[in-house]
Amino acid sequence: MNELILTKLEVARLDKNLTHRPTVPAALTAGAHTVTIAEIRNEILRMDPTADRAFTMPTAALAVAGTPGCKVGDTLDFVIINIGTANADEIITLSAGTGGTLVGSGAVCTANAVNDAMSTGSGLFRLYFDNVTSGSEAITVYRIA
Repeated sequence: MNELILTKLEVARLDKNLTHRPTVPAALTAGAHTVTIAEIRNEILRMDPTADRAFTMPTAALAVAGTPGCKVGDTLDFVIINIGTANADEIITLSAGTGGTLVGSGAVCTANAVNDAMSTGSGLFRLYFDNVTSGSEAITVYRIA
């Protein structure tokens, strides 16, 4: 009986902490793409690029406007997943938009099927709000993994 009570308490506590439940989006259509703040807030962007493709971050002003209540130092993590053909030369390259800076590589290669290969087919990024003042917005996007 004690186990049953403990299980119910753990489930209730776990459920209380899981307030952010994004929907996994459909894969983006192959082609150049301007990333939206809504896509970043959803945390997962994926595409079968079929060839090299350019992804451009939203402007810093759009990022701030699309994140109500954001403050300097707030962050959003997101993943870009390249679901292209394994070992193919189909690179998604992320670049900064106006008012933004990219730190680290923006290249997200396809997965490499060799066990010791460096590419996993995904990139983890963190958007950092440097300035949220209207007219002076600034963001930095860090490549984490």
